Amino acid sequence: MAPLTLTSPYTLAALKGGAQGLFHTRQSTPLVHIIIVVGAGYLDEPESIPGLAHLLEHVLLTQPVEQGSSLLTLTEQLGGKLNAHTDDLMTDIHASLPAGSLSQFLTYLHQALFAPRFDEDTIASESAAIDAEYQARLGTPAMRRLAGLQTLSEATHPGAFCHHGSCRSLGRPPETLKDELKHFHSRCYTPSRISVGLSAPLPRVQQQALIDAF
Repeated sequence: MAPLTLTSPYTLAALKGGAQGLFHTRQSTPLVHIIIVVGAGYLDEPESIPGLAHLLEHVLLTQPVEQGSSLLTLTEQLGGKLNAHTDDLMTDIHASLPAGSLSQFLTYLHQALFAPRFDEDTIASESAAIDAEYQARLGTPAMRRLAGLQTLSEATHPGAFCHHGSCRSLGRPPETLKDELKHFHSRCYTPSRISVGLSAPLPRVQQQALIDAF
């Protein structure tokens, strides 16, 4: 009986600067799917500013890049969709778009993630948007559970904070939040904390070359 050989359609590779890449070639669709995972979340932010990691995620996606529009808008103009999520340990940004637009998208993504402007108007508007989300969720079961944790937890316990952010934690002058965001970004958004997953109708070598350039 021949030995069983396990194969996988995925290739794991080390990228420049210490990042990790996971590549998948799929010819059945003209779309590419990409996810960027940053190993930084709520538990990495200053205890005095719950919600800072969430605010950074919002600002990076919605503030203008070099082209004058946000990464969110530019992705839509390329025919794609973009979203993001922050939790305790990580932040992920994920997009689906036509394969022919991948290179241009990566240019925009690089500007948004690694050369952010920290626009104060965007910081102010996204702080308000996060508080509006918080207010809308106050009556949900998840928020009631968090309220219970807050009651039971010591003040220094991670469960004692609403890390989603609210006007109580993010209601500060934009210039103050800008300095905090810059520090958090420079500390946490580094190649060694980043992993990239890419599924595309492209050879793996070409996929890795595009991500290495990014």
